[in-house]
Amino acid sequence: MEMLILFGAIIVGIKLGWDARERHASRSFDILMNKIHDEQQEEEENRIYITIEKHEGMFFVYNKHTSQFMAQANNRGELEIVLDNRYPGKKFAASPEHLRLLDDSI
Repeated sequence: MEMLILFGAIIVGIKLGWDARERHASRSFDILMNKIHDEQQEEEENRIYITIEKHEGMFFVYNKHTSQFMAQANNRGELEIVLDNRYPGKKFAASPEHLRLLDDSI
């Protein structure tokens, strides 16, 4: 009888330990996913989508969503400096077609 009680206690202990490990893993996963989500949201808030136009050798940058003029420059290097100075801490995203305009100017 004592062996049966001991065996039952071991089984209950294993089950409780397994359940505790599952809860801990689930909480750790949720914390990690929330952190990743928060970082992605912060990165998205710091990103400005732009369009780039080239007229007579000069590049003009506009906010893609508002069409507001943002900067102009003679080449990619100057454009990056102007945008960084006017919008510190921001990242810029442009379509591949618009980026090709800049690549052709190097």
